[in-house]
Amino acid sequence: MKHSVCVSAVEVLYVLVCACAGIAAVILSSNKNMSPVQVLQVMLHYSIGDTISFLSLSDTHRLITPNLVAAMPPANSTSQ
Repeated sequence: MKHSVCVSAVEVLYVLVCACAGIAAVILSSNKNMSPVQVLQVMLHYSIGDTISFLSLSDTHRLITPNLVAAMPPANSTSQ
């Protein structure tokens, strides 16, 4: 018996938001005085680029999908 998985865009967005919130929480735990912009800058600085294969996406989605993957900064680097 085959099972198919149908994941909606809302479900994917929810998972992404939760993952980003978790990373932001870890960053803030080491420096509670960071502004939201500073947290975003740290997240963008440590994100890993050019890792997503766009072959399965339509041309429209390729243009609006950032080619970044969130990554945790090293434990001693979040206080930049």
